[in-house]
Amino acid sequence: MAGQDPHRRRVDASLHHRTANLPASPGTGFQTHGLCGLFARKAHPFEEAIPVSDTPTPEELWAEHDRVPNWYAEIFPAGKHDGFYERLGEHALSFVERNTGQLVVSFDNLSDAGYPYHDVTPWGEKMIRENEWSHLGVYARGPTWYRDARLIARLEKLAAEGFFARFDRVALIGTSMGAYAALAFADLAPGATVVALSPQSTLDTGIVPWETRFVKGQARDWTLPRADAATTLG
Repeated sequence: MAGQDPHRRRVDASLHHRTANLPASPGTGFQTHGLCGLFARKAHPFEEAIPVSDTPTPEELWAEHDRVPNWYAEIFPAGKHDGFYERLGEHALSFVERNTGQLVVSFDNLSDAGYPYHDVTPWGEKMIRENEWSHLGVYARGPTWYRDARLIARLEKLAAEGFFARFDRVALIGTSMGAYAALAFADLAPGATVVALSPQSTLDTGIVPWETRFVKGQARDWTLPRADAATTLG
């Protein structure tokens, strides 16, 4: 590597530990362990002054999480189930149809929202998969509280198209932010069961002016429909 800018050789030493035994990186002809020389980190006198981005590169994402998520393995072209994945700005939907007896709709909570790696799973995925229930997972890229016109319109369109009505039983589940969403969208599947752990019905300061815990959530657009889950339970 003679003559290479030392700044460009800055690689987190922990990456060496994480990638030493991984197979070849997708899209390259190299074995990761063959690049270990790059990970031998030598301090540079101006190292602390070099800005480091908090956003991981695609290569770092691959090195940290090298498997596809279970739900994708089920619905990819050679998978055993029908389903879909949709990205909607700050939100996403993944659906695996395992049977028409039970559908679970789960919503990310604050702890899970914003997970940056490609092996992301919807909230409750393991339990739902092991019970062979169908699963519509709703993901959030941050503390959005699901206050997004595109997401609301998409879920309402699914209901209008009879998506939820195809299942004998529907359950909506979530905790905190996810519990709010489970309650707020409950009327899309009349007769559904709602499991809402530590729920809030709204963060609209016009309705709950005393609520001070979720500042980022309060900054979202609470003029959109479904702003108060207390009105959607019926």
